[in-house]
Amino acid sequence: MNAQDVWQLLNKQEMLDEDGKDWKVGNAVMNFARDMESLKEEERNRVLKMVINLYGDGSVSITNDPANWAEITDGLWQSIKDPTMFSTDGGKTYYSCNDPEHHIHTSIPTGVPVNEAEPVEQ
Repeated sequence: MNAQDVWQLLNKQEMLDEDGKDWKVGNAVMNFARDMESLKEEERNRVLKMVINLYGDGSVSITNDPANWAEITDGLWQSIKDPTMFSTDGGKTYYSCNDPEHHIHTSIPTGVPVNEAEPVEQ
């Protein structure tokens, strides 16, 4: 995903409108995407790992919320929460690009508290 793709996604979600409540978030993501675009893949991976270590515990709940998925090509979605996760049905199910066999997992339904959802294989 390049900066232009990110811009289109944020614009579609109205996160670039200076009057919108999510403008600061959209602006931060856009700046991050521009910076990442200039890096080699290995450098991007290192940055992402550092960001996860600094700002999150590394565990990500994959839900079927459409806002958490970006269609990157016709019929293929990528998780916004975890860019290693891909879906062919808009996020209802997903697989990891790190899994050579692409085992299919079921996403947590939107609106179901994570602690009440069925365990998701990862």
